Amino acid sequence: MRRDLLQEIFIALWRSLTAFDGRCSLRTWVYRVAHNTAASHVAAQIRRSKRTFVGLDELAELPDHDSGEAAAGERDAIGRLYALIGQLKRWTGR
Repeated sequence: MRRDLLQEIFIALWRSLTAFDGRCSLRTWVYRVAHNTAASHVAAQIRRSKRTFVGLDELAELPDHDSGEAAAGERDAIGRLYALIGQLKRWTGR
């Protein structure tokens, strides 16, 4: 993920190099391009993550997409998740 962002920053710098007119230092320009690219990257991640969040209560109600090993692995992972949540409740006293 960090490499993807770094690559996006390099591409943005390369594409906007012809627009650099020297009104600010090269260092400031690189910072601004990198900052804007990173902000756009984070905003896109947030948009993507909002589409995939599922409440814990809904996890048990999700249909099995595959039969066999994949479904069993998902059920095991959900079981471990609930066990960890139970441990958190004991540690925090809630």
